[in-house]
Amino acid sequence: AELPKSHPRRIQVARIPASMQFRESFLLSLLLAINGVSAFLPPAPLLRPALHLGRCPAGHLCAPLAPMAPETISATRRQCEGPQHRMPSSPLLGRMKPRRTSGRMVGAFGTRMSASDAEGAAGGPGEAQGSSGAGRCPQGKILYCEKSKIFRLYGKSIMYAFRVDEAGNLEKLHWGKAVPPEDDLRWLSFANVQLCFDPGPSAYFEDKWTDYLEVLEDAIDDKGIVVGENFEDQAAEQFSEVVDLYEDSEVTLEEGERQGELVFEDKSLYARVERIIDEQTKLTPSDAPKLASLAAFGEGMISEVPEWENWEEGEGVFGVEALEKTPSPADLEKEMEEWEAMIPKVGRNTKLLEYADLGTGDYRSPSFGVRYEDGSSICPLQYKGHEISEGKLPMKYASGKLPELRGAGGGATLVVSMEDAITGLEIDLIYTVFRDFDAITRRVIVKNPSDREESFLPRLFGMEATPRRSQGGSVNIDRLMSATVDFHPFPYPKLVTLSGSWANERRMRIHSLEQGKVSIDSLRGTSSHQHNPFCAITTTSEADSLETTGDVWAFSFVYSGNFLMEAEVAETGRIRVNCGINPKAFSWDLPCGDSFESPEVVLVYSATGLEGMSHAFHGFYRENLMPERFKGTVPPVLLNTWEAMYFDVSHERVMDLARSAVKVGVELIVLDDGWFGNRQDATSSLGDWYEDLKKFPSGMEGLSNDINSLGLKFGLWVEPEMISVDSQLYAQHPEWCLNQQGRNFRCEGRNQLVLDFSREEVQQYIIDKLSDILSKANIEYMKWDMNRHLTEVYGNQIDPRKQGEVFHRYMVGVYKVLGTINQRFPDLRIETCSGEVRPRDALLLPPDLGDDNTDVFSRMSIQQGTSLVYPLSTIGSHITEVPNHQTQRLATLKTRFLIALFGTFGLELDVRRLSSDEMAELSLYIDMFKRLAPIIIRGMFYRLWSP
Repeated sequence: AELPKSHPRRIQVARIPASMQFRESFLLSLLLAINGVSAFLPPAPLLRPALHLGRCPAGHLCAPLAPMAPETISATRRQCEGPQHRMPSSPLLGRMKPRRTSGRMVGAFGTRMSASDAEGAAGGPGEAQGSSGAGRCPQGKILYCEKSKIFRLYGKSIMYAFRVDEAGNLEKLHWGKAVPPEDDLRWLSFANVQLCFDPGPSAYFEDKWTDYLEVLEDAIDDKGIVVGENFEDQAAEQFSEVVDLYEDSEVTLEEGERQGELVFEDKSLYARVERIIDEQTKLTPSDAPKLASLAAFGEGMISEVPEWENWEEGEGVFGVEALEKTPSPADLEKEMEEWEAMIPKVGRNTKLLEYADLGTGDYRSPSFGVRYEDGSSICPLQYKGHEISEGKLPMKYASGKLPELRGAGGGATLVVSMEDAITGLEIDLIYTVFRDFDAITRRVIVKNPSDREESFLPRLFGMEATPRRSQGGSVNIDRLMSATVDFHPFPYPKLVTLSGSWANERRMRIHSLEQGKVSIDSLRGTSSHQHNPFCAITTTSEADSLETTGDVWAFSFVYSGNFLMEAEVAETGRIRVNCGINPKAFSWDLPCGDSFESPEVVLVYSATGLEGMSHAFHGFYRENLMPERFKGTVPPVLLNTWEAMYFDVSHERVMDLARSAVKVGVELIVLDDGWFGNRQDATSSLGDWYEDLKKFPSGMEGLSNDINSLGLKFGLWVEPEMISVDSQLYAQHPEWCLNQQGRNFRCEGRNQLVLDFSREEVQQYIIDKLSDILSKANIEYMKWDMNRHLTEVYGNQIDPRKQGEVFHRYMVGVYKVLGTINQRFPDLRIETCSGEVRPRDALLLPPDLGDDNTDVFSRMSIQQGTSLVYPLSTIGSHITEVPNHQTQRLATLKTRFLIALFGTFGLELDVRRLSSDEMAELSLYIDMFKRLAPIIIRGMFYRLWSP
């Protein structure tokens, strides 16, 4: 629930478990309320009524004692009118007094932090941090507090926060409006509840002697002793008797302690070791870090709470004065013991996790899955370390292979390293925030290190240097999400997606989320007409209000191949969203010493519905996704020959069309299909990328020169990923198709097959052919088409055990070809069509035609859905023939213009057939677009209503 928008601070809501006794739950709710946290107590039979307590904007504890659900708190909260605000009285509570907090910051559970305390918690030495004053939030900064183990990632006006919990998991805390650094977020961990039959916290267990050595090593590290040659010699001599005991299989930890005490010269060091060993013998090894973590958690947590019987009606809430006292260390220690008992010790199944493994207690969809050579798939990750750097960290292992967002707008990058302590497998979670945008980018790197970390103590004692972790071999990645985000429950959650079919793409769909899964995906080798790699979670229950109201958390996957986006609601009502490569047709072999980097996903938060979400995506993609050389530029008004001529093209026919087009203000002629090989229809010549000299005697060079002489630019259509069976290329290289040799089974789509772009020779052939054409003629625009999806996906040059890599290798090959063409011809604009939404990345330049359906009434919904994520400068929209060639519907020229206006604008009709009046009208519309284009291309787009 939220305070009114005018209030600078946000009230959080806590649910008190119904299982708690009335006395404890009521005490807890009052503590929460007094310290600025709204608390909701569900009713319990015969024990208590439902109860809600909260603060008004002025800080008064004034909410009534009445049944109230969290979702209705904001609607019923009273507005405060100043210091004399009347507060409700009750026989139990009397008149409640607001706590004075002048000069102090009040966190959850009464945690009080001064401005200097908060600044000190904002990050360690060498980390990117921002000091923005008490109550203010930094922008484009990443802060880390060593004490609370909390990471805070600040965008323009948002914050994403998570912490390292006691077991080394990354627990997500917050993603939404920015919260000042001095606000304590650790109270959010109290929402975890252990469910029946859920496994508890996981822990490593080892033999006592291994524990002893590790504790001893930690103690030496803590003492700051430098391990050098002299120290090793001295230690080896001092510990000779311990080594003897170690070699005896009968040795016990107690014997090791006693013998160690005899030879330890540094008694204070031994005392430290003994104390740690003491703690570890009382707890499991994984529990040992919890003591320090819990101690840090409760430091300065709450003030003294009188017993229930000491409360007196009319004298404030159980003696407000008592709460105002500064607690002594003894009081804090006592209270900490009480609060420690209340911290939920739960397993992974109900926690909000940043990255989830499979098989260690979390039964929701995992973030990743691996399989080791011994058949094991268990890979529990624990926090290993992190690095914070300024700006956006470039891709390391996928650079030049995958789309890569830039870092315009300033910001910072966080790399959190997670590790499987047994195998040494590492996963780096990479987050980037931006100062000027409410967007976060995420990606993942999986590392299978070739070297294994060893403990220096056995070597120190002259023993064989046995690694702590088992030697690993090749690892198979079966699943890899670029991002996992968990959410607390909220009422009536909805999932917004963009789905459809060919000629009906990107229609906005709204799914109600209930227990279970809702997913969209593609296994077609492309992002596809059926589903766009986008989804959004929203809190708005009414579809009519989605545009401008409610919180929205959105995900856009920057990848053109198979993808998966899924939202899962667990039995607790918590929601998990996964975004990444579709695991159904993906696996990757990772030998020792190798790494794999995932595609990026963009996360956007909006507090103003889909409208605010779209503004965030549009601004971010314009600055960080589109090639800088075309950023903000107005594309030329084009005329495409397809619907005017189809395959019946020739030099003279194209020139005749161009002479008419220049009269209405067209700036670019794009020659579509039919110019190459022996292409008379859709049954032949794909792959034969050379001019048909019967149609174009002077080739593309002669045609482009003649087009340029009219003052027009020239563009060309290609479909490089395809091959016709009736082609010279297929006759020479049938093995270049995606198909398993020897099976003699395949299906053709549109009389064509798909080239295997995972093969380097195929990539090089296409690069050479396209480069040859683009070099000989002045071609300034290329339309890259793709008119069928992938089937019989098998790489004949790839190891049979690695066939799960073919889909991804194919996509990397496409990116390589396009990247090379972009580098060689930097002034070339590239358009993609067939609704692929493939080129939404930095290696390619939109526009995308949006859809093969050019009917104006169909385009309304298509362009509305596309505009949710992608700026208008990436949506190709054309005025076409009537009756429309797809639907046979009629529309006026003005109507067709108004819809085409909201995009890059162009023509796909035979202007030679227009009357003089229609030519004059069209000329006026083109002139109007040229005047309005700078606003349309660079401005903020508002959808007034849904078509």
